Amino acid sequence: MKFAKYSFIHNRKNSLDKKGTAPVELQIYVKKRQRFLNTGIKLKPEQWNSEEQKVKNNHATYMLLNMSLQRIISDLQNYEL
Repeated sequence: MKFAKYSFIHNRKNSLDKKGTAPVELQIYVKKRQRFLNTGIKLKPEQWNSEEQKVKNNHATYMLLNMSLQRIISDLQNYEL
């Protein structure tokens, strides 16, 4: 059984809303197919670390948001098992 691969993508469509934010989406690869799921988190570009795929500490609730992102991955991995 092959497991899915996960990564977070910020501003996938390269467009910001009126507040200057863009969504953080979960990119899922399963059997050579790609899907995107919205996490419900919107950030400004300077608040996202794309290398580490985490919210930077210049956001007021960065710890809570990073825990939410990790929980999403954890829940999906537990579902696969």
